[in-house]
Amino acid sequence: MAEFRGPTATEATPGVVHPEVSVILVTYDNETTIDACLDSLAVHTACPYEAVVVDNSPNEATWARITALCHERPGLPIHAIRPGHNLGFAAGCNVGARHARGDFLLFLNPDTALDTDIAAIFRSFWRSFPRAGLLGPRICDANGRTVSTCRNLPNLWRIFLDAIGLDRLVGAYRLFHFDHASPRQVPQLIGACLFTSRRLFEDVRGFDERFFRLLRGSGFVQASGGIRP
Repeated sequence: MAEFRGPTATEATPGVVHPEVSVILVTYDNETTIDACLDSLAVHTACPYEAVVVDNSPNEATWARITALCHERPGLPIHAIRPGHNLGFAAGCNVGARHARGDFLLFLNPDTALDTDIAAIFRSFWRSFPRAGLLGPRICDANGRTVSTCRNLPNLWRIFLDAIGLDRLVGAYRLFHFDHASPRQVPQLIGACLFTSRRLFEDVRGFDERFFRLLRGSGFVQASGGIRP
C-alpha cells in the first residue's frame, strides 16, 4: 500500500487540532475529473477538512495526477492511499474512513463538483436532527437536471418494475415522484455523496464489503437510517 500526504488541515489552519470533516473519495481512472472535484472542495468548504483519496485504479494515471496536485496546490489537505489493487467501492470507503481524522465523514464521488458549502449545510442539519443516520443532497447532472438519488430498498417486484421501465410511472423503487426539493426520510441513498458522523459509521461497522460495486449504500443505510436534506 502506497501513501502520500499533502499539507494537513492542522498544518493549514493554526490552532485547529484536527479536521472537522474528512472527505473520502474512492477513485478509479479519475485522472480527468479529480482536479475539479478537489478544487470545488477547496472553494466551497469553509471548515477545516481533509480529503482522503483511495485510488483503486488499475494504472498509474490517477495516482500520478493526485500526487502532482499535492505539489501544484500545496494548500490542498490531501491524504492519498493506493492499495495496489481494486478493493471495490465499499472496501475503499472503509479504508478511507480508517485513515480519516474528522468527526464527520463525507463520502464523495471523484467525478462530482460542489457548487455550495455542502459540509456546512450537512453539519447544521445534523445538529438540528441528531438522530439522522445518513444525509444526501440534491444532485444535478451537467445540464442542471435533478438526478434521482433516493431509492426504496430493493425487492424482486421493485427490481422487475425498474427493469421493464414501469417504475418511471409507479415510482415504487426509484421514488421518481419525489421532487428532491425538501427534506424527506428515505430508505436508501445512492453513494455519490453521503454524510454521516464518524461515531455512527464505526458503530455500524461501515459499508458492507460484500457489495463490491452495486447496491453499495444499502447495507449501511439499512443499519443507520437515511435522511435527505
